[in-house]
Amino acid sequence: MIWTIIGTALGVIGIVLAIIFAKKSSTKKDIKSLGEKIESIPQHIIINSEDYNRISKEIQELEELIQVSLDVNNNLKLSELLKTKQQQLESLKENVNRLHETFNKIPLNTERLQQAKAYFDVGKFREADELLNTEEIASEVERLQAAIERREKEIDKLREDLRDKSNEYLIKAQIWTTLYSEPNWYEKAKKYFEEALKAARTEQALFDFAQFLSKHEQKYAILLYEELLDILRNKSKTNLPFIAAVLHNLGKAHDDINEYPKALEEYEEALKIFRSLENDNPKEYLPFVANTLNCLGGLHSDNKEYSEALNKYEEALEIFKQLSIDNPKKYLSHVPHILNNMGIIHNTILHSAFS
Repeated sequence: MIWTIIGTALGVIGIVLAIIFAKKSSTKKDIKSLGEKIESIPQHIIINSEDYNRISKEIQELEELIQVSLDVNNNLKLSELLKTKQQQLESLKENVNRLHETFNKIPLNTERLQQAKAYFDVGKFREADELLNTEEIASEVERLQAAIERREKEIDKLREDLRDKSNEYLIKAQIWTTLYSEPNWYEKAKKYFEEALKAARTEQALFDFAQFLSKHEQKYAILLYEELLDILRNKSKTNLPFIAAVLHNLGKAHDDINEYPKALEEYEEALKIFRSLENDNPKEYLPFVANTLNCLGGLHSDNKEYSEALNKYEEALEIFKQLSIDNPKKYLSHVPHILNNMGIIHNTILHSAFS
């Protein structure tokens, strides 16, 4: 009987010792892992922390209780609590490390930040927190945001004034496009267009200057049209008629310098937009459809794509005939012009067949 009691007691002691050694081993591993994670934190910062010392003391007390306790169930509860405290300590060290990194990355441009960093460097985290008074910060944020709003309104007004000056230069430039008797009319007009853009790169100034340049400096005109196209495409409210007009003119500019692929792509995109607009408003946009078809006919003809050229010319011709019924003064002149171009193509095809 006595041997049975002794054997049972030894078994319980063995279990308790196994738990203690297992927890000690685990604790050592956890502490080693924590040490590796906080190597980048100056030791005096974390060691002086009130929370670090409190949790460290609680861990030490739990370890001592586990060592002296012979109650298996109680040891299990203490071990779980010990594990929780060790995780808290690990989390604390990780967060202190992140805070240390943040202090080193941000500019400390305010007295509060500098003082908070001084408190942090000696482990006084609660003092740093108290220093960063949220009511004071919120009040200053509100004041600064109000100041920004006032400045933004002032800037908006200044930008509006600049757009007005740009428009004044724009009108002056266009006046000079009419002064052909002046020997330097082109240079003057170009200068005033450029001054308009220097004041404000408005959509109208970009478009009008590009149109002016398209007969004289196509590559310069292309740059302005492309800039304008990017602006129009990125606007929240899409202006499809304006985009189509820019694409058409851009296609014409590329056509003039024999850049066929780009011209074709731009004309076709313009035509697609004009057709979609014409579905809802034929009176307004049918002439643009016809004009773009006519340009595509010329482009295909120049590249000896005669079948495609004739298709485009024929569709343009039918539209201009239709438009000429109501407004012959404006549209009838297009009819003989297109017929002449089609005649040239037919003559070329006929000549090729007999050569």
